[in-house]
Amino acid sequence: MTRPARIPVVIISGGLGSGKTTLLNRLLRAGGRHGVVVNDFGAVNIDALLVTGHVDAAKAISGGCLCCIADASELDEALETLADPRLGLDSILVEASGIADPRALARMVLASAAPGVRFGGVVHLVDAARPVEPDHARVASLLVVNKCDLADPARAVAEVRAVAPTVPIVETVDAAVDPALVLDVAEGSGPLDGEADQLSFAALYDAPPAHAHHESASLETAAPVHPHRLFALLEAPLPGVARVKGVVHVGPPDAAGRFVVQRVGTWVGIERVRWDADEPPRTSLVAIGAGIDRVALEAALAEVVRRDDDPPLRRDDLLGLRRFAAASRR
Repeated sequence: MTRPARIPVVIISGGLGSGKTTLLNRLLRAGGRHGVVVNDFGAVNIDALLVTGHVDAAKAISGGCLCCIADASELDEALETLADPRLGLDSILVEASGIADPRALARMVLASAAPGVRFGGVVHLVDAARPVEPDHARVASLLVVNKCDLADPARAVAEVRAVAPTVPIVETVDAAVDPALVLDVAEGSGPLDGEADQLSFAALYDAPPAHAHHESASLETAAPVHPHRLFALLEAPLPGVARVKGVVHVGPPDAAGRFVVQRVGTWVGIERVRWDADEPPRTSLVAIGAGIDRVALEAALAEVVRRDDDPPLRRDDLLGLRRFAAASRR
């Protein structure tokens, strides 16, 4: 039996009034099961009251900015509560306060001792009418230039491109982001699943809003990958790519190895699990983003496959992959 994948923790950051809660609500009603951590700076957690409908699991942290607290145990406790396998969540969404530093929040999630979670990236919202914070833009795995109906977004996009040239950008009105750029939703976990008394987000609206669409490039093959070229792909600059995900195998001398690969922004995680007895080894990778060069990206994905003229792998060739997988488990 394959153990469950760890739950991605996605940070939603941005300045005051940039549209974070609007984006959070859009993601919640897109389907799936999501836990929410709402971090509002102040004694009363106002933002928690703005999240519409029923949330599968929620944890609010008030009275301070998460990135400023001396003890990260409160965040760890929230993540551990939400990562309980009995909840069956697809993701945990952390809405940061408007004054939070997403770099510090990302470090806290990456260093979290909570079992069963992994870093799922930073979605940073930029108000098209306000200056861009360079350090916040650089840490993002996806940049959302929002409120494009109220200002010319060209200035904000140019500022972002100057400091974060490879981070994918979407220009939006009312934070209408394609959920596929942010979330993985398990098959069969749509908004109508679960107990009968759960409120369906889909039922709150007659039709889903228009949003900025994602693009993708993929690789599907029974062939194994070469670990060195896999690392080269995962560490390469991939303009416009928000996420890379999938499963790969390397074949002999580790024919039983099944590696779950995740990349969000520049963060890479690899987990090693065994194949199910009735599941033949395969390599399946997909890169998701906005404004990507699909032809070039599919060629880059295909490059990781082992070739007939490659020399046989030695066990030393697998050490990096195994160590990376061990480190990713924290």
